[in-house]
Amino acid sequence: MKSNKTVILVYPRLIEGDRRDKAPPPLSLLSLSGSLKKLGKEVKLYDLRCYDDYEALLRALPESPVCFGLSAMVSNQIRDGVAFSEAAHKIFPSVPIVWGGWFPTTLPDIAISHSAVDILVRGQGEVTFTELVRTLATGGDLAAVKGIVYKEKGQVLKNPMRNPVDLNDLPPIDYTLLDMPRSTIGDGMANYVSSAGCPYNCKFCDVQLVFGKKWMALHAGRVLDDIERLVKEYGVHTVDFYDDNFFVNRQRLREIMQGLISRNLSIRWIANGRVDQFIRLEEEDIALIRKAGCQTLTFGAESGNQKTLDFLQKGTRIEQIEETARRLRNHDILIRYNFLVGVPGETPADFQKTLQFILKIKSIHPGLSIVFYYYMPVPETQLTEEDIKMGFKEPDTFEGWSKCIIGDVTQPWSFHVDESIMVDRRDTFKVMSYYFWRGYLLPDPEDGSFFWGARWRIVKMLGRLRVRTGFYACPVEWNRFRRRR
Repeated sequence: MKSNKTVILVYPRLIEGDRRDKAPPPLSLLSLSGSLKKLGKEVKLYDLRCYDDYEALLRALPESPVCFGLSAMVSNQIRDGVAFSEAAHKIFPSVPIVWGGWFPTTLPDIAISHSAVDILVRGQGEVTFTELVRTLATGGDLAAVKGIVYKEKGQVLKNPMRNPVDLNDLPPIDYTLLDMPRSTIGDGMANYVSSAGCPYNCKFCDVQLVFGKKWMALHAGRVLDDIERLVKEYGVHTVDFYDDNFFVNRQRLREIMQGLISRNLSIRWIANGRVDQFIRLEEEDIALIRKAGCQTLTFGAESGNQKTLDFLQKGTRIEQIEETARRLRNHDILIRYNFLVGVPGETPADFQKTLQFILKIKSIHPGLSIVFYYYMPVPETQLTEEDIKMGFKEPDTFEGWSKCIIGDVTQPWSFHVDESIMVDRRDTFKVMSYYFWRGYLLPDPEDGSFFWGARWRIVKMLGRLRVRTGFYACPVEWNRFRRRR
């Protein structure tokens, strides 16, 4: 039986085999629900991180929906999204499968090429997807819906893109859509987005593909109302701001912090920012964010080598990275720096400077944590030409991009990519990261046999020796580790 009232939103797994009892809310889909409900639709969410048997999930539906709406990035979500889409087409052959998110936005020709994908939503999806659902439910003309790509009579048709919509004009995130026992919100932890877009020009970033160089933010009052609702209705005590740039507007920041205090919203919060934005804050601003519950701040340091930062068009200086660490140490705020490994054009000597720089800033803020992200080419960014020179063979098929899977970002040496996609000549950087991680970043094991403890200490000692001397030849420990994987 066909329904014109139900819409099924689907969030595929980011990591292959990822099965969780509880998962963070998929905000990209929850943001669609409010507009759909205003349209009179019943909305259901399938977070595939919490399910295994997709066909059983689909067969449990009492009637066929208006459509299935999936969100997909260039990650395992492509593979998992296909698995669900094929199951949905098998059980509901006449129901359209709609894909949205970064993958369809950046690579529409490839995304629409799969037989299990019927329609794409490109760019910001709240208005576009709602208009699409209305058109599908009423049998209207898809040609009138801006921001979509679709198939019709064997042809692929692309409609004009839709301009970004002011976030303040959109309904609040609909957390009622969540199955609370399966969500981290049930444990008092919520992710939240208060702004979107980025006015900067980093070569490796794809945010501008959706928002241009525009930064859009919710008003401070709206942010405070949303957080107050999370605290009072769902018992949230920790908020992770998923904003790309939380510190763009200092006045807005002050209003949010003062509001958290005046409303007695005793939360802990985490956010991301840029060091050049952060060091513009006054000391009283940092004291204010600490009083308002700031627990940890994450910054994309990317490199400890100014030449690499300039090549990436990051727009920051290593002195700003140092100063941020110093100021946060003084205010007892934890800090995390993300560094890129294997940047195009970077030499082992350049990366050795980064490792020495990390040791320096850890001496400034001993509680500082480091995460290595093994650089992965992102479609349609400014680094495309450099990626190709480095050996990147950009896939030209859906199946090719479905193999482009980022591994464990905390262990860049375990990064795997299909040989048809990348000719990987960056093992030296993996070796260097491995020794630094083993020598400085991994904590000592709390238990284990005497033999295991002794071996751990030896590897740690050798790792530190290699990092300090810059000698990475004959990496016996690394080769042994790699064989085990």
